[in-house]
Amino acid sequence: MYVTRLVLALLVSVFFARQMEAAGVNLMVNGSFETQENMLGGEPETYGDWEGDWTEIVGAQNGITPADGSQMLRFIYTLQWGPNGVSGGSNLWQIIDVGAYAQQIAQGYATAQASVKFNRIFFDAETDTQFDVRLGAYAGLPGTFPAQNENTELVQQFSSVFTDADLATWQLVTVELPLPRNTDFIAIALVAAENVQNDGSDPEFDGHYCDDVKVTITVVPEPSPWVLLGMAAAALLAYAVRRSNLHPGS
Repeated sequence: MYVTRLVLALLVSVFFARQMEAAGVNLMVNGSFETQENMLGGEPETYGDWEGDWTEIVGAQNGITPADGSQMLRFIYTLQWGPNGVSGGSNLWQIIDVGAYAQQIAQGYATAQASVKFNRIFFDAETDTQFDVRLGAYAGLPGTFPAQNENTELVQQFSSVFTDADLATWQLVTVELPLPRNTDFIAIALVAAENVQNDGSDPEFDGHYCDDVKVTITVVPEPSPWVLLGMAAAALLAYAVRRSNLHPGS
């Protein structure tokens, strides 16, 4: 009985250790847009700053309530200075520091996950419906991001959603990106796409919003010491059961 209890305790420890390993910590800075910041510009060159096309941080408006906290992001134009009939999306980027996971990344054990919520109004038949999330891995210093973005990144993954017009419902987009061993930093792009009408005049977006941006790193070693411990615990349990069957009452 003692061995059985010990094995069960080990199995419970393995379960909770694996849960903690997979939980991850949100690496985003101002991911719920609760802090006002100047986001107009090109592409960021430092960690933790939102930068890109013309967007703004707002409170509840147009019948939409922020998904997290009291503020959210609104997409305004496809360029940093106004509307444009050539560019087809309003982009906002943030460079993310993954230095705390450098060892695991170098061993090939790390995967980045992003989750983002989107919402929009319906204005007319030309209201755009598409949002994108891009997650990329890069080598070098964060200041090299503008030169590498969508050009020489190590690897990139994206996901899209075609949103409905339910103001009360935020729609979730997720992206998963296994990180190459030479990854030094990652970056996320939030995009409101002009998939219905590429407007060259104001307004480009009738009421398009984003909120509750999360990026985490999951580390899954192979072979995992937790898996080895679980196998050992299972073997001990099998031995204990067999011994109990051979010697009842012991």
